Amino acid sequence: MENLLKQKSPSIKVIPPKPAEKYVDVIAQKYTTSAPIVATKSKKAAPKITKNVGSSAPHLPNHLRHLPTLFLALFFYGVCVYVFRRIEPTAIQNMLLANSYVPLLLLSGLGHFFFFSFLFLQSRRGLLVALALTVLLFLRVQQVLTLPIFLAIFLFSACLELLLTTVERHG
Repeated sequence: MENLLKQKSPSIKVIPPKPAEKYVDVIAQKYTTSAPIVATKSKKAAPKITKNVGSSAPHLPNHLRHLPTLFLALFFYGVCVYVFRRIEPTAIQNMLLANSYVPLLLLSGLGHFFFFSFLFLQSRRGLLVALALTVLLFLRVQQVLTLPIFLAIFLFSACLELLLTTVERHG
């Protein structure tokens, strides 16, 4: 059997092993000996990280990339101003529900949602603030908003945000 292994066949090329480079295991040396750590040469140079010159998106701050959200908020606020200036309140007062001003609440709620989503760069926080403000506006239109109700809605939305943030961070 050994003779078969020693014989060279014409189809099999024997490649001599390359000399192994000496690498220093820095972590093992650090924790096993008190000898100084010696840096070694690496085979390849670290690749240079270059910025993509063609695209300008990574260079912009987050708020500039979300400007369409702000434009949507301004659009909905503009429609609210149009409703206030051009439409009689009695015309929209009883749409869908009696004495509820649903179109105005929807427009202001959407405006609040897009504005606070842009401001906080999170749609969840934008939604919570928009819901809280829309509920407060609805209660004000119904003339039932008092300081204890305002504080209860504010504390509820703040506690809900803290709870959701804690759950999101800790899994």
